[in-house]
Amino acid sequence: MNIKYLSLIILFLLPFLFISAQKEIGNKQIGISFSSFGINEPVYFTSLDGTGGYSSKSFYTFGLNYIHPLNKWLNIETGVEYAKHTITITPSTPPEWDNPYNASFSLVNIPITVRENFWDYFFINGGLLLGIDASSSSPIHSQSGIGAILGIGAQYQFNNGVGLFINPYSKAHTLIPFSSKKYHQRLMELGVRIGLTYSFKAK
Repeated sequence: MNIKYLSLIILFLLPFLFISAQKEIGNKQIGISFSSFGINEPVYFTSLDGTGGYSSKSFYTFGLNYIHPLNKWLNIETGVEYAKHTITITPSTPPEWDNPYNASFSLVNIPITVRENFWDYFFINGGLLLGIDASSSSPIHSQSGIGAILGIGAQYQFNNGVGLFINPYSKAHTLIPFSSKKYHQRLMELGVRIGLTYSFKAK
């Protein structure tokens, strides 16, 4: 089984391993984040011939985040992210098929996730991902659509309200694409998000 899909399955099973959440900071938080250190690869859900090859090269994402507490162990998290992706394309027709090249495209993402906290410092987050393809031209199909995100992470909160977090995640872009192509490419992304938050003390 492809390692990317195995990782997705593992991440989707994680919530069932931690069914009793523990205390967390019940305050509103804002933050900034950076994501990278992983895999970004366009895939077809149907096997097609003559499409060429697409493989992961690099990516990075900068984000502004807002965390709203529902109670002491459950939060809603949203924000806006800008991402730059670079992939390697191997043409399927001669004479270019021996000359792979790199191509880049940009995305604006709006995640809307639920964040379940457990064991004081850890959390599971998952939900929807609204994607907007911000490229004037793209080497793959438009990634505007609705996707999904799931991850697990850890956060440490200092007494002054500043927090640090790390959040390995999996994103599946355009599970529901806004375009009407019959065979649509979906960008599958595995990465690690790191960031800073500031917690507003409840009055």
